Amino acid sequence: MASTSPKPKVYVLELTEQEWKDNQQMGAFAGMKISYTMEGEKYKIELTAEQYEKYKKNCENPGYVLKLSEEEWQEHQANAMFAGLKISYTVDNGVYVVRMSDEQYEEYKKNSGGYSLCLTTEQYEELQKYNVFNGINITYTMQNGNYVIKMTNAEYQIYLKNRQVAGPITSMQYN
Repeated sequence: MASTSPKPKVYVLELTEQEWKDNQQMGAFAGMKISYTMEGEKYKIELTAEQYEKYKKNCENPGYVLKLSEEEWQEHQANAMFAGLKISYTVDNGVYVVRMSDEQYEEYKKNSGGYSLCLTTEQYEELQKYNVFNGINITYTMQNGNYVIKMTNAEYQIYLKNRQVAGPITSMQYN
């Protein structure tokens, strides 16, 4: 008597175009090679049991999703905020949708920085004279008469390099 192995279970998803886009943007199929067929207006996707479990997990924990305008996207690129990351993104109506895993997001946060300098007017003016902000598009706020300058990690690295080139700066000496 011939023996047949059971046919593996296949899960079938039928998604509207909007559901397809939503699934793509949230990374529901991340880590899977899938194919689909169109049946009328619906995307038909067949998933193995393993893929279906991964799909469910991705839907439960979609990781991190950033939605960036064109200007924000360019700023992220210029400041190397995605340096060392293999990100995937889509562009939908001019909005860049970037999906990252937990690990990628941690690296992104490191790249994004969050460095702040709090400087007196004297310190700020002296640093300007020594060109330590060259190559950095600085923005600052005034708090209690001090300049508070926020920088990304990439900007902070440029600042440190510029400080090193400038040498000792009198107003920046500490006791």
